[in-house]
Amino acid sequence: MRRVDTPSRRVRPRTVLLAVAAVLVVMIVAAVAAKFLGGGLGPDIYATGALATPPPGDDRGTALSSTEIDTSDEDLARSSKSIRTVVYRSISGVTGQPTTVNGTIAVPNGNVPEGGWPIVSLAHGTSGILPECGPTASTALRGVAPSMAALLKLGYVVAATDYEGLGPDQATSHPYLEPTTAANNVIDIVRTARYTVPDTSTRWAAVGGSQGGQAAWAANEAAATYGTGLDMVGAVALSPAANVTDYVTAAATGKLTGQQKQVYPMLITGIHNADPAIEVGAYLHDTVEKGISTLLECVGENQPAKDLIVNAAPQTSFAPSTPADADALTAVLSRYALPRTPAAAPMLVVYGDADMTVIPSSTDGAIDKACAQGDVIEVQVQAGKGHAVDPTPFAAFLKERFSNTDPKNDCASRTG
Repeated sequence: MRRVDTPSRRVRPRTVLLAVAAVLVVMIVAAVAAKFLGGGLGPDIYATGALATPPPGDDRGTALSSTEIDTSDEDLARSSKSIRTVVYRSISGVTGQPTTVNGTIAVPNGNVPEGGWPIVSLAHGTSGILPECGPTASTALRGVAPSMAALLKLGYVVAATDYEGLGPDQATSHPYLEPTTAANNVIDIVRTARYTVPDTSTRWAAVGGSQGGQAAWAANEAAATYGTGLDMVGAVALSPAANVTDYVTAAATGKLTGQQKQVYPMLITGIHNADPAIEVGAYLHDTVEKGISTLLECVGENQPAKDLIVNAAPQTSFAPSTPADADALTAVLSRYALPRTPAAAPMLVVYGDADMTVIPSSTDGAIDKACAQGDVIEVQVQAGKGHAVDPTPFAAFLKERFSNTDPKNDCASRTG
């Protein structure tokens, strides 16, 4: 079986709606005009307080560049008094080596609250796996802007990572759904906010949907160790891709859903980016293999062509070539699966009982395992909802976490 090389920059960047990733977008109402002048590396020009400084010998989160931007999203423009794209330092979960990552940091209107600005690290859902699919490659931040605006209105500094390999000038490929990298990126951009925005608190939370739900969950698990020096208060995981090992069996038995077929080429290629031993051509065949360049275009782009390819392809086009290939893929996805370690802070997990992208039984099983290891989880299953859930419960959860209210714990009914 021949190997399919991953395209790098064949797709022209353009503003799109986030599709698989859009589980947070329903929060927003539209508003008024754009603003902002260009800037350079330095603190937020609208704030006047003290900046946190990196500990000696630890450059995680330090900004290599910080540029104030125009955004084409009017609501985000109105909701923020400063918004910057940053390039910051992080650590690859694949190699353990230092990396640089793109992201966006926005400061809300209003006065600094007592104790400093609380920070929310916003982990976006699947936007694609090519560099041009990163939010910072788009003036509308590829659909992330509305979620940022919603959080700004609640009074949080918002730090939104692109993830390693996404966004302009990335030297590495995106290791899609590799949880250690995602956790590191989500945590380190909180440090970046501390180092570039005056008057920020050490207290922070993570919020994400789909891929971002997995990233927020993984960051919660890493916060006690990798996140030292910060105080994580909670995590929100909406339709999290916590465990997708069932994709392998579904692909092998011809039972991938239509939504899963759209994700599967990105999943296989992203795993190949992290582990070249996983050959793309061993899992994607015939017209799917030939159409890989189209299927890897950013989410929301060229959708009719993608639909034509996956709808016309027989299920065998997605099947592992051999049982050994199936076992190899299962092994990787089992390493990616959450939970892996106990979480540091309470968590809200919201998912739909009609989700055909991440099957509800998989999410339910991940929650049961997390409860069994002692995690504190509030669970909301939304009847009739698919992968795009109503995200509004996040607001009350964050308010409670930052005000030190006792968390709701649905794990008692699962483990008792």
